[in-house]
Amino acid sequence: MGARSKLNQAYLNGALVVAGVCGTLFQSWGVFAVALVALLGASLRNRDIRTDDRRRR
Repeated sequence: MGARSKLNQAYLNGALVVAGVCGTLFQSWGVFAVALVALLGASLRNRDIRTDDRRRR
């Protein structure tokens, strides 16, 4: 497993934990789902989670 895969996995795990805490606090699966989608979307938008092999320029 390469460094990029490990970082992507770490971001995914972090998003799951934060979304899980939010869902638990509100006792809602809906809040969990919205928080997870928002966190993953923000990470993809900021290119924290890299989906391709192209190098940053």
